[in-house]
Amino acid sequence: MTARLAEVLGASAHYLHAPMLETDAAVRAGLLRDPHIHNTLEVAGRAETIVSSVGTPSREHGQYLTTYLSDEDLEYIREQGAVGDSCGAYFAFDGSPVPLEMSERSIAMSSEQLSRIPNRVGVNSGP
Repeated sequence: MTARLAEVLGASAHYLHAPMLETDAAVRAGLLRDPHIHNTLEVAGRAETIVSSVGTPSREHGQYLTTYLSDEDLEYIREQGAVGDSCGAYFAFDGSPVPLEMSERSIAMSSEQLSRIPNRVGVNSGP
């Protein structure tokens, strides 16, 4: 889908070949030193437009279904006031970022980086 959309728009597709969430912040730090991962995140930070799915902290969440998150993680995320996420950055009902411990283990753009992208398109299906 990414490649086809880039082709139609005359844009470049960039892929982040890394797990969304690591078990240890030190492993994340090591992966961020990988030139391919580092460069992809750098390019993403300069994007003018981002198209991203929007998830909810529930058992239907992709990170839960792929076992990156447990039931305890989902409970923790909701207790902190998060109602959803985009690119692994969790937000509250009013759209404000919800800082979570797991952000230190996430290989993704931060809430701050996402907020600097001028055009943000959220894609979702279902309730």
